[in-house]
Amino acid sequence: MRHGAGWIEKSLLLAAIGESRDRGEEALEAFAYRYPKGESVEERFLVHRTVFPRDFLEEFGFATVRS
Repeated sequence: MRHGAGWIEKSLLLAAIGESRDRGEEALEAFAYRYPKGESVEERFLVHRTVFPRDFLEEFGFATVRS
């Protein structure tokens, strides 16, 4: 992964969470993918750009509603 890319991903997600709270939203929805154990960071973030890894979202308090 490029230097700082993980920090950028987290910063963008935190900004979205903050903006949702500022607007009074009760929930924020995201779509996640469960990667195989041992999957590389490059595979997670560079190959599947439109879907967050499930464990990444869990770090921010997201919970699975439907799988």
